[in-house]
Amino acid sequence: AALRAALAEAVRVWPREPTFRDLYAGCLEAQGFWEEALAQRREAVALAPARPEFLNNLAWLLATVPVEGLRRPEEAVQWARRACDLMQGGDPQFLGTLAAALAGSGQFEEAIRTAEEALKLAQQQGRTDLVERNQRYLELYRARQPLRLPLP
Repeated sequence: AALRAALAEAVRVWPREPTFRDLYAGCLEAQGFWEEALAQRREAVALAPARPEFLNNLAWLLATVPVEGLRRPEEAVQWARRACDLMQGGDPQFLGTLAAALAGSGQFEEAIRTAEEALKLAQQQGRTDLVERNQRYLELYRARQPLRLPLP
């Protein structure tokens, strides 16, 4: 709660600084304040539309938020593709977000291909945290299941 309050204050004092909004959104997500987290992620993207990490974070939340009425997988695909384009496809985390968005919108074959690409890239880059995560996600998509964040 103290961190959330500090980040809320940072956003209030520096409203045009997208990094504070992004950090605040992450804190809100961890505590299950999904609607406010989405608003902060959208604001970060509006303030810095060429920052791929903000596009990716918005896409991830839109694709995986556990609240049915807040999920927008088709919109998430658009943000995730833009983030991947900005990174020129070289980031396994961003490809993983795109795969989650594709699965969320029912495009399981493309989600599987994208997740396999993310997994291969994570292995090549030695990013063991992403290797294990992408393997779990790939199993979901092969079972035609979308990814959902857990409730806090």
